[in-house]
Amino acid sequence: CATVFGAIESTNVVGYQTKTTVGGFNFVAPTFKNVSGGNISIQDIKLSGDAVSALVDSIQILDEGGATVEMYAWDTGIFGDAGWITDTYTRSTATIAPGRSVLISTANEGVKVTFSGSVSKDDLTTTSVSGFNFVGNATPTAINIQDIKLSGDNISALVDNVQILDEGGATVEMYAWDTGIFGEAGWIDDTYQLADKALNPGDGVLINTANGGVIITVPSAL
Repeated sequence: CATVFGAIESTNVVGYQTKTTVGGFNFVAPTFKNVSGGNISIQDIKLSGDAVSALVDSIQILDEGGATVEMYAWDTGIFGDAGWITDTYTRSTATIAPGRSVLISTANEGVKVTFSGSVSKDDLTTTSVSGFNFVGNATPTAINIQDIKLSGDNISALVDNVQILDEGGATVEMYAWDTGIFGEAGWIDDTYQLADKALNPGDGVLINTANGGVIITVPSAL
């Protein structure tokens, strides 16, 4: 696993959790919802520690082609309160839908990333677009890759896949979705066996669907 997670810091519904980055790309799914139950503000994702590179470390929102459509730099307090800022040096108001993942790029390893908010009591569902969908384990507990499920009429069996990416953005593991052709429905490896892959809290993955409209479900932590 390219990232290391600390333990959840609160047993309450509202809490926070810290992860440590590798240098380069870190695909992460914020492990909490906004305290009001909606989208999480990117300002609820904070960087800290001596390894932070101010105005260099960034958070990026990607489209279905894997291209960056929004990017904000981490300001340690140079232009006001610490937080993510736009290219006009104002604080970003961007939000991320629960279950979605983003890319955090850090010049150095060892940057601490802290998520805060409320734990989702419901399964998180995302409707795919055709192409890349950046999602992940958006809960503060470990799950298995098999806990993330595809459903709906738009699935392309053995074509739609989930990919684990490294800090360079390259695919290091890939599993295809089997609708039940080779046994139980789920993610299978190249030997047609169900994959056994743990996803730590906040681990981001890429789900590639041939068609839009596939339902991606991430289980609730509660």
